Amino acid sequence: MKTNGIGPSIRILVFTLCLAGCSSGTKITGSWKAPEAMKYKTFFVTVLNRDLTVRTAVEGNLSSSLTKSGVNVTKSVELFSPATKIETKTEREQVIKKIQAGGYEAIMAISLIKKEENTYYVPGTTAAYDPKSLGGFSGMFPGYYDNGVSTYSTPGYYQTDKIYFIESNVYDGKTLKLVWSAQSQTFNPVNIKAASSEFSSVVVDALKKDKLIGPSGQSQ
Repeated sequence: MKTNGIGPSIRILVFTLCLAGCSSGTKITGSWKAPEAMKYKTFFVTVLNRDLTVRTAVEGNLSSSLTKSGVNVTKSVELFSPATKIETKTEREQVIKKIQAGGYEAIMAISLIKKEENTYYVPGTTAAYDPKSLGGFSGMFPGYYDNGVSTYSTPGYYQTDKIYFIESNVYDGKTLKLVWSAQSQTFNPVNIKAASSEFSSVVVDALKKDKLIGPSGQSQ
């Protein structure tokens, strides 16, 4: 069997390096819950980002995940137009007043704290000479024509990792006091659709674990 000059061990190594360099995901790095926090059935969700595409994607996925958990959700993109300004104190007060008028039990705000990019060099690899690693080489001269390479190598390359640090806060709808907060990291997102879907699932799972959503009643 021909191997096109690449031994089995090298093919496995290249595949492993590709998986390591292309990995992505979201994880909660820390969370906090106020003693008075309750289980909430209605949420107003807002993503504090000027990019409408990002807001729409994240709010949409959060809404979907929360709805599947029995929560009624209103998204900020449904209540406010993209032109709504919240730059001044008066504008912020008007926005908050409109949100509270909806009678939501909880207000959830998502914001990007920071973004980091780390570029590093992944060196190439060279396999030590081993005739036995040559697939199909029987040790006879004719087989050497098919596998006539004594060393195998992969080129080095530069890898850039992107890490997004996101804060998710939940406020009581009546008192506006912070009742839950979590920080998460999203590592090497493939695209906004995939990243927002996974982020939403992770955050909603954390809310369930901390008993802010679920069956009615006071959290334990």
